[in-house]
Amino acid sequence: MSVDRNLSESEQQKLSALGAERLMQLGPNQSLDSLTKLLCQLLSAPTSLVTLLGPERQWIKASHNFTLTETPVDTAICRRTVERNELTIIEDTALDEEYRDSALVVAAPHIRFYAGAPLKTPEGRAFGCMCVIGYEP
Repeated sequence: MSVDRNLSESEQQKLSALGAERLMQLGPNQSLDSLTKLLCQLLSAPTSLVTLLGPERQWIKASHNFTLTETPVDTAICRRTVERNELTIIEDTALDEEYRDSALVVAAPHIRFYAGAPLKTPEGRAFGCMCVIGYEP
């Protein structure tokens, strides 16, 4: 029996956030970096990321063609993917009600396209995502 079944949703979210923070402290991961590069090649996308979300920060665990290593969670487009726990595609972030004013859209890096898939715990809770981003709709 999983310990998680006895925890409230709030406690489960805290544990997921702590797990994401622990994963972030592990440092660079060459395999994930290779995976982001491969994803860009397969999808003809300029940028790909593996992100982890905590209560206040989004950490970029691995990336291809992206210089940021973290962002505030309130500007993180991956937050939608994690909160909904499903594939998310935003054809044009400049037209998206939630993200059109995001610093990541209106300023560098000027993200205009986003597609993300959640990373999940064995119990099915999302704690991060793998995504591709583009700079044109």
